[in-house]
Order: sequence, then structure tokens, then C-alpha cells
Amino acid sequence: GAYKSPDLYSFDAENYKKALENGLNSW
Repeated sequence: GAYKSPDLYSFDAENYKKALENGLNSW
């Protein structure tokens, strides 16, 4: 997903947290 490598997307902590809360597990 878009958050697989957050550092490459100007790491947005809020969106990153949302992704985790949504159960994103495609790391």
C-alpha cells in the first residue's frame, strides 16, 4: 500500500497512524 515505505512519501505520521489503525498488514 501507500504506506509500505512511509519514508518515501514524506512520512505523514497522522496518515501512517490511520493506516495502522485500519489494520494495514501488507508491509
